[in-house]
Amino acid sequence: MPRRRTVLLLLVAFLMVEAYIAITALGDLRHQISTYWTIHGLLWIGYAGTLWAIKQEWWEDGALKIVLPTAVLFRLVLVPAEPSLSDDIYRYMWDGRVQVSGINPYSQPPIFPDLSALKDQWHPLINNPHISTIYGPPAQILFAVVDCIWHSPQAFKAAFVLLDVTTILLLALLLKAHGRPKMWVVAYAWNPLVIVESAHSGHLDALPVMLTVLTAFLWAKRWPVAAWGALAVAAMAKPYALLLAPLLLKKKPLAGGGVFIAVSVGLLIPYLGAGERLVVGLGAYAGAWRFNDSLFAIIDAVMDSSLLNAGSLSSWAKDWLAGWGVYGDHVGDGMAAKIVVGVLLMAIVSSVAWRGKRLMFQFLAITAALLFLAPAVNPWYLTWMVPWLCFLPVPALILWTGLAPLSYHVLSGWAQTGVWSELGILRWVEYVPVFAGLVWHLALWWRSKERV
Repeated sequence: MPRRRTVLLLLVAFLMVEAYIAITALGDLRHQISTYWTIHGLLWIGYAGTLWAIKQEWWEDGALKIVLPTAVLFRLVLVPAEPSLSDDIYRYMWDGRVQVSGINPYSQPPIFPDLSALKDQWHPLINNPHISTIYGPPAQILFAVVDCIWHSPQAFKAAFVLLDVTTILLLALLLKAHGRPKMWVVAYAWNPLVIVESAHSGHLDALPVMLTVLTAFLWAKRWPVAAWGALAVAAMAKPYALLLAPLLLKKKPLAGGGVFIAVSVGLLIPYLGAGERLVVGLGAYAGAWRFNDSLFAIIDAVMDSSLLNAGSLSSWAKDWLAGWGVYGDHVGDGMAAKIVVGVLLMAIVSSVAWRGKRLMFQFLAITAALLFLAPAVNPWYLTWMVPWLCFLPVPALILWTGLAPLSYHVLSGWAQTGVWSELGILRWVEYVPVFAGLVWHLALWWRSKERV
C-alpha cells in the first residue's frame, strides 16, 4: 500500500476524531442542531469518500490496522457526553433499576406511585412515563446487568459501544468468509450515524444489530440451528428482526424453528407475571407513534381518501389503548394503512425468501423495505440496515444515513416550547434524493441484467 495513501487514511481518521470531539463540545445538541448537521455532514463526506476509495482499491486489508482502532476511538470520544438527541437511555436506566430492586419492568409504568422510592435525578427525563416499557426481554436482561455494574448513562453507552465493536469484528470475519475485502467493514465501522446513535445517544439497537450479524455469521459457518437461536434473541430484543426469520427456512426449518420458539419462550418466562401488560407498551408504540415516515404517509393518505371504512379500525385501536391509559390526538390513527403495510411486508419477505440467494442481500432488502414502509422512522432505526451495506453498498442507502439526522430538527422546537412539529420541506430534502438514487440504481441494474 503506497505510503501517501496510508497518510491520507490517517489524516481522514484524525479529522473525524476532531469532528467527534467537536460534537461532544457542543453540549446539548437540541440547541445546536444546525451546527450538529454541519459536523455530521462533514463526517459523512469523509466516510463516503473513504468508501469510494475502497471501491477504487486504494487500500488493502492491512489498512484495518488503522480502521479498527480509530473506529473504537470515534466511539470512546462520545461516551462521556450527556445524550441529548434522545432520552431513551433514561428509560433503559429505569428498567434496569426496577429489575435490580426485584420488580418486573412491565408491571407498572414509571409514574406508578408505588415506585416513587426508586426515583432518582434521571427519573424526570424518562419519556412517556405513563406507559409501561416497550423493550423486549433480552434488552431488559442487558439493562439489569449494566445497572448492577453502574447506574449511569455512560455505563449504558459503554455497553452499547462494546456491542457495536463486536458487530464490527463479526462483520470483518463475515466479509472474509464470503471472500470480500475486509476493508468494506468501514461501511459500518466508520458510519457517522451508527457511531452517534450508539456512543452519543446510547440506543439499544446495537444489541439486535449485533445479533442479526451474528445470525449471518453462524449461517455462513453452516451452523443453522445456532443461527436460529441468535435470531430469536434479536427478534425478542427488537421485533423488526422477526421479519428475517423466513429467510432461514431453507436449512433445518423444524429444528431451527423449535430452537427459535424455545429461546423466545425461555426469554419471556421471567416476565410473564406482568400478564397482559407485557404488550401494552409495544401496543401503544404501534398504535400511536408516527414520525419521519415516507411511503407510509402516501399509503395512509390513499386509505383516508378511499372508500374503505378505516375509521372503525382506528376507533377500536383507540379504545383498546385508552383502556390501558394511553391517550393522544393521534392514538389509533392510520390502522388501515398499517394493515396494508403489513400485507406488503409479508409479500416482500415471501418474494425475497423465495428468490434471493445471498443472506446479507436479503437482510438488506427486507430491512430497507421495512424502513421505507414504517410509520415511525427514527434516525437510529437506519442502523438496522447499515451492516449489510458492507456487502452491497447501495449509494442511495448510504446517502440516507447522511440525510436522516435532518429529522432531528423537531428537537429544537421541542426543547424550547414543548411543541413537537415536523417541517415537511425537510422530509422532502431527506427522501427525494434517496428515492431518486434508488430509481437510478435499479435502472442501472436492470440495464446490466438485460445485457447479460
